[in-house]
Amino acid sequence: YSIHFLTAIGVGVVGGLNYIFKTTDGGVIIGYGWVAYPIILPGNLLPGKINGIHISADEQTIIANGQDYLVKSIDAGLTWTIVYAWVGGIKASGLHLTWKNDNELWATGSNNLIINTTDAFSTFNFVQPFLATIPPPPPPISPGRNVQAAHFYLSQEGYTSRGKDEFYTIDGGYTLALSETVPFYIQAV
Repeated sequence: YSIHFLTAIGVGVVGGLNYIFKTTDGGVIIGYGWVAYPIILPGNLLPGKINGIHISADEQTIIANGQDYLVKSIDAGLTWTIVYAWVGGIKASGLHLTWKNDNELWATGSNNLIINTTDAFSTFNFVQPFLATIPPPPPPISPGRNVQAAHFYLSQEGYTSRGKDEFYTIDGGYTLALSETVPFYIQAV
């Protein structure tokens, strides 16, 4: 569901369903160069589908934006903590993870949520709060605008997508200017 490599032939991580897979040979030897790490959270909770993943340059910090939980490991994937629970009263879902460096990251989700950190998710703030669509659309469409993807080039400048629309922002997604509309959902920026 997601992938991040530090170098072309080297360390990389792939996000799956409640697991991450790590390789140290760039995935050259399929099946042998990979180590599977289950993401088991306190209370035996599971993060769901890993829609975005980042590994730090020192290979110790891994951040995974799961369908149900945004999670973090500081010991190369051996143990995990919950940074943010997408599930709960607002019924959001983690959709994407983007970064400028190992400390400055953005996690996006359904219902218009964008969460930003400058310290690798030791702390975070809401760039965009939950905004439900009134009245909610019929299932299976989620309420609110889904932030499918985002990428920031400078500290707060970049692009985000919501459905078929791509937006330019200079403040991390707080304000948006329509950049382009395409006939299909934008899954990556």
